Amino acid sequence: MEDFEDFQEIFKMKKMNNIKFIINIIGLVGALGGGWYKLENRVSNLEEEINKQSEIKNIQAEIELMKRDQELEDLKFKMKLDSLQRS
Repeated sequence: MEDFEDFQEIFKMKKMNNIKFIINIIGLVGALGGGWYKLENRVSNLEEEINKQSEIKNIQAEIELMKRDQELEDLKFKMKLDSLQRS
């Protein structure tokens, strides 16, 4: 009778250990999934930030070109005025 009770206790302990093991595995999978999601989210945010900075640089370059073109037009106009005044 004692052997049967011992066997039942061992079976209960093994069952509890299996349940704990399964819960630990589920927790581990959840932690890995959560970590991957956070990392992927950070990478996506960084990619968006890089794209925004690239767009800003392109716009700044266009503004500089427009300023340069305007200065050239102003100089051409001044040259025409000077040539007309000298005539």
